Amino acid sequence: MKGKHAVSKKRTIRQHGLVVVGMLSLLTGCTDDGGTSRATDGKSGSSTASADEVVGARAALTGFACKADDAGTWSASGQLNNADKGKATYVVIVSVAGKDSHVVAEATKKVTVDPGGSADLDASDFGKADGKDLKCSAHVTRQVG
Repeated sequence: MKGKHAVSKKRTIRQHGLVVVGMLSLLTGCTDDGGTSRATDGKSGSSTASADEVVGARAALTGFACKADDAGTWSASGQLNNADKGKATYVVIVSVAGKDSHVVAEATKKVTVDPGGSADLDASDFGKADGKDLKCSAHVTRQVG
């Protein structure tokens, strides 16, 4: 019986190892650089992007604030800043999630900002949720092209 238990234990360790490798792969795919990596054209090393491509742009959102009022109605605000030479369209998804990452309220806002300018993000009264350990976050993308 010892041999069978040893094989089962090795299999369990191997399975745990695969889970760890899988999680690391997911984590390294989710970088904190705002997802600004793009393919290069291979010749000059310059970035290439199609008009429909979006890139992470969390750094463009400053002063982000999100909270619920006494009735549990959530609102978010902030400032989108466009440092580029052309107009930029940002899509901001504001989410309120519980401890288990289950989203309980969400809003999607699309904001166009002039070159070198800024615009307010206003997601007033976007959802009602109350409970313990709720966290609000913003995911920002910018259309390229």
